[in-house]
Amino acid sequence: PAGFPVGGYTRPLATAAKPSKGNTTSRLYISGGYDADGKLLSSTWSSDGSTWAEFPQNTLPPMKDACIIPYTLDVEEPGSLWIMQPGLMENGYVTDTLYFSQNCGVTWKKLYREFPQYADTYKINPMACHSAFYNPKNYFMYFFGGIDENSNQRSTIQGGQLQDLTFEQAR
Repeated sequence: PAGFPVGGYTRPLATAAKPSKGNTTSRLYISGGYDADGKLLSSTWSSDGSTWAEFPQNTLPPMKDACIIPYTLDVEEPGSLWIMQPGLMENGYVTDTLYFSQNCGVTWKKLYREFPQYADTYKINPMACHSAFYNPKNYFMYFFGGIDENSNQRSTIQGGQLQDLTFEQAR
């Protein structure tokens, strides 16, 4: 489709079909990236395997090379809170503002506005092009490597939980 990202979008996330909620097919989701003209995007795109649907965003800035972690706040709905650490914005800017979605990226909001208890992200180094991992046994998120806004490669590992959002550097 027009405006579809051709690169720099988040790692695709898949969700299983949930017939009880009206979703009869599994879906794939990506966010951000850049289009064929090099324009940065903020939309989330979803596919059911046959068509793509775009969900334009109002709060999420255009970016590339971001990462999303499916997080669990409610054990009845594991992975239902998606956390995004944005990537590179226009002019190479990188932010430590975390975003969240409770509807598979259809809408994104700033984490600190809705969950002020998680607003303390001063220990998160702003990064892009990094990898992310979630450990459901201890509810820890980890961000590995990446590049900073000066385009320097980083080899750090940061981790934390939303309960206290420590994000101490592991190495």
